[in-house]
Amino acid sequence: LNLGGDTILYTGNNGDNLYYAEFLNDSSHSAIYTKEFGDQFGGTGVYGRDITRSDDGNIIILGNIPYSTLLLKIDINGNIIWYKTYDGEASLSGSSVKKTNDGGYIIAGTKGGMSNDRDIFLLKVSNTGEKKWEKTYGGDRDDIANGVELFGNTGYIVTGLTNSTETGTEKLFILKTDLSGNIIN
Repeated sequence: LNLGGDTILYTGNNGDNLYYAEFLNDSSHSAIYTKEFGDQFGGTGVYGRDITRSDDGNIIILGNIPYSTLLLKIDINGNIIWYKTYDGEASLSGSSVKKTNDGGYIIAGTKGGMSNDRDIFLLKVSNTGEKKWEKTYGGDRDDIANGVELFGNTGYIVTGLTNSTETGTEKLFILKTDLSGNIIN
């Protein structure tokens, strides 16, 4: 996440640990700060996927732990303020998080295991990570979310890939919803 200033924030994984780093936004890209999270969440299979800033200047990290999506709020020193995990009838794998106009967050990801029937989910949470609503979209084959963006003040755009086509070939997936996650044609 390039904040347009002196630093760039990054999340990913280092082995089985979620990794957070802050780098100088210059030609050196030197690390200012790094921290790993893993032991706090079971120690294996903890992966960082996306990162954004909260309204109060802290950091929101979207990650995945086995079978669940993790939303983690940390301060600028890497201390955990709060975290929430989200799971359901099937495995949830978050891929993108954005801050919403009401101060909460919208999460897009993929629901289901490694079968050929995964679906896209959209999850709206409050500024403290409390679940507000969840919607699922998809057809009879794989549908995978890669990103979510706010669409002005009226809704969300979800992008990804789908195999739920007549021929079963992979195609770009673009979905537009209102602020409640209802599909807009």
